[in-house]
Amino acid sequence: MRTLLEIERRYWVEKDIPWHIVTEKEIPSVVVKISIGFALQSEMIIHHETLLERVQFFAHHFQKTPNRL
Repeated sequence: MRTLLEIERRYWVEKDIPWHIVTEKEIPSVVVKISIGFALQSEMIIHHETLLERVQFFAHHFQKTPNRL
């Protein structure tokens, strides 16, 4: 697995694109739980207002800790 990740890292480095590994330790647990719930509800139709609320929620949490990635 490490070899595959290293190949991927080098690929993005050559393209001058930042590459990071992000785990649940770098993302607030509430964001992880909502993301999993969101993925499990793939059959659900998301209304425009709900989508905007979720985007604002994620933006808020990522702005609170911008250096976690």
